[in-house]
Order: sequence, then structure tokens, then C-alpha cells
Amino acid sequence: AYTTAAPLSTIGRFELDAQVAGRSAPEPYQALMRGVSPEYRQVLGVPLVSGRDLEDRDTQQAPQVALVNETLARLSFGTESAIGQQLLLPLGQGARKPFTIVGVMKDHRNRGPRAAVQAEIWLPFDQAPWVGVSFVAASPLPAVQVQQALERAIASVAPEEAATRQFALADDVRDQTGLTSLLGRILLGFALCALFLAASGVHVLTALVERARIPEFGLRLAVGARPGQLAR
Repeated sequence: AYTTAAPLSTIGRFELDAQVAGRSAPEPYQALMRGVSPEYRQVLGVPLVSGRDLEDRDTQQAPQVALVNETLARLSFGTESAIGQQLLLPLGQGARKPFTIVGVMKDHRNRGPRAAVQAEIWLPFDQAPWVGVSFVAASPLPAVQVQQALERAIASVAPEEAATRQFALADDVRDQTGLTSLLGRILLGFALCALFLAASGVHVLTALVERARIPEFGLRLAVGARPGQLAR
């Protein structure tokens, strides 16, 4: 798939103030906006909550449509359905352009695992083109092989173009969560040490109590106590 801005990337990503048609002022929040191809949602595995997905028929000649996330639908429409509602977006010069919401997708953290979920709008790439494009591929092959295949595909179509950055999304996530993971492992190490010390202390204390009671145990065995009772 392809998009104006890759996940977790700030290049090609826009924040804008959306306005619901029929309302006199923009909504009191900034929404993330990106243009995407019809396959983008499936490649990322973002569930569709209601409505339909962006499709190949959503071209420049077709009515302008949008896919929004649950946060935007809740902030702008509350419990009312967002499907069929129109958003007026400040794209390009002139008046705001109307986009009809055709689907609502599940919330996901497009700005990183530590950032809060933000209102988000996806537009068909053909209806919101940009000078740059990011290709997104999901594959069981190693990342190096996938990158080489993408480079060959791009060169076969546009040999004068070059990729400015290539990365695996898992690596970007790992970079953002590396410090947290390290701290978690350190805390786990301290917790295991504390558990070991506590278990050793209980063992030593129990052994001392048992040794101190040896004469008592011998006397109780002599008068008929069973070993199992003494162990308990």
C-alpha cells in the first residue's frame, strides 16, 4: 500500500482543524490527516468498526470521502453515527472542501506507543495527493529482501526516483520502547533478587526453628506421635 505519511513518521503528516458541515466553527481539536491507498488499512491490520473502507472507485472524479477513527467520531458526533456526516477540510486554496465520512476505523497509536490517541482522518490518496509517497509492505520475508524488492519495483517504474529512508516498522517501535524495556528488565532483575533473598530467609528461619525443636520431636516420637504429624 502507499500513503502520504508512514506510521510513526512526521514526514508528510498534517494536522488540521476539521469543521462539521452545518456548524459555524471548526471542532475544538486538531486532527491528523493523511492520504492513503485502498489497501493501506488491511496492510496495517487496523479493524473497521462501521461503514466501508476506502476503495479503488474513490478517485478524483468521484465524490470526496473520508475514513475517521473512533476518537474523531466520538469528539464530533458523540453517540450519533458518523457515517454519512460531512467534514469541511482546509485543503489547498479557497473554501473548505467537503468530505463525506464513509467508515469508522479502530483507534490506534499512529504517533507512537507513548502518545495518546488523536483524532485522525484518512482520505483517498487520489483525492489528497502529495509530492512524496511512502510505500508500506507486509511480508514474512526478511526486511532486507523486502527493501530490495521494493527498490527494484520502483526503479522499473520511475528509475529517476530514490527512496529517502527505508525502515522496518518493528524497528521504529523497538527504538521508541527500548528504554522502557531496559528499565523493565532491570526491575525484573531486582524483583528476582528480592524473591531469592526472601526465600532464603524463610528457609534459614525454618531450619533454625526445626533444629531448636529436635528434642521436642524426639520426645513426641517416643510417646507415639507419627512422623507425618511432626512434619506438618
